[in-house]
Amino acid sequence: TLRARLSQPRSTPTTPGNTPASSIEQQLQLALNAERAREWLGARGALARYAAVLRIEPNNAQARSGIAASEAAAAELLQNAITSKDSARIERIQREWESAEPESVTRQVLMRKWRALQSDGDQQRANISEWLNQAGVALAAGQLTSPAGQSAADLYKAVLTLDPKNEAALAGRKKIIAALITQAEKAV
Repeated sequence: TLRARLSQPRSTPTTPGNTPASSIEQQLQLALNAERAREWLGARGALARYAAVLRIEPNNAQARSGIAASEAAAAELLQNAITSKDSARIERIQREWESAEPESVTRQVLMRKWRALQSDGDQQRANISEWLNQAGVALAAGQLTSPAGQSAADLYKAVLTLDPKNEAALAGRKKIIAALITQAEKAV
């Protein structure tokens, strides 16, 4: 009867995938709110909200545009963390970004860059360790300033170029200065 049909709850308009349109509109509004708050990552961030809309409606232009803007902002956050070599922040950003958008090529490229920098850092540490060992041998052998490139002074200088506050290299330079002063005093 007409009375029974009128007493039934009204149906919500749906999208082609039979998802309530209000759900998409709600997600888009939440994504815009997250953008305004500059919350790009995490489960409640703009990136995750836009990704949720795209799972429901893959061709949603507003969500695609929002994903691009959110990824650009997230890329800036990650690039700044990489530049400052803040590994805890890098890992947090990477984890939150991956949970929101696992297939992000931008994130993958930036993480490759970070891993390359880390391996460069490992190589740098290995070089420093080797140069400190060679400098100690040169110092003990009295090769304070020569031969060029292999003297204790040159090797400590190479270490300090990579790590200006390296305590072993600074202490080694003090030993070289003391040894040179002793040599000068003996010569006089």
